Amino acid sequence: MKEPVRFGLLLLVVLMIGFSVLFVGSQIVFANEEEATTMVYTPEEKAAAVKAADDSILRILLIERFMLSADLQDFLADVIRSRILVDAAKEKYGAVDKDFLYLNKLIEAELKAEKFLAIKAARDAIDAISLYAVSSDEYREAVKEARRLVDIAMNEYGATYVDICWRLDALLIAEKKLEEEPEPEPEPEPKPPTKPDDRRPTPPTGGFSVALAVGLIASGAGMLLIKQRIRR
Repeated sequence: MKEPVRFGLLLLVVLMIGFSVLFVGSQIVFANEEEATTMVYTPEEKAAAVKAADDSILRILLIERFMLSADLQDFLADVIRSRILVDAAKEKYGAVDKDFLYLNKLIEAELKAEKFLAIKAARDAIDAISLYAVSSDEYREAVKEARRLVDIAMNEYGATYVDICWRLDALLIAEKKLEEEPEPEPEPEPKPPTKPDDRRPTPPTGGFSVALAVGLIASGAGMLLIKQRIRR
């Protein structure tokens, strides 16, 4: 289940990284290790770099609620672009935080970006639950993963029910289905193997034969006594 969620975020991050690499490549020239590390710049160049960063920050439109995916990508692109310009002004022209007029706005925008990404991850995870059969192990794992991401978005980033939207109801329904599903009965423990009977058979003692012989003798003796009495 984690694959659909991570794929969406990974695609978004890759797009942003690709954009940032292209942008930085056109703005910053990195010196080789063998070249001198001392950079010479004029106050005008530094001021221009700081102003470029401030202007970029001003273009960031701070949104209170989570936006559509397309709007979110534009918002993230503005935030990343502004951060790149700030860092470039610091590294190349020695600018410090107090040189930027709107740095606090950028920091606030970055926090919102993290929150929006957490909300998007939670939403995508809930949507992915429907990809699996209710009785499958994948469904059970998808529900657990969705709950984990929802808790992160709400507990760590302050997301609300409105941010997660109707998907939170869908998650609650999925969790209820898991509670109603009967748990599989535990398999009985295997019986211990039967020990082989190593006892030796008791040899015949002749008891039955002796008893039969004694009975026959007693019967014969009785018949004799009877005959003798008759003769008398």
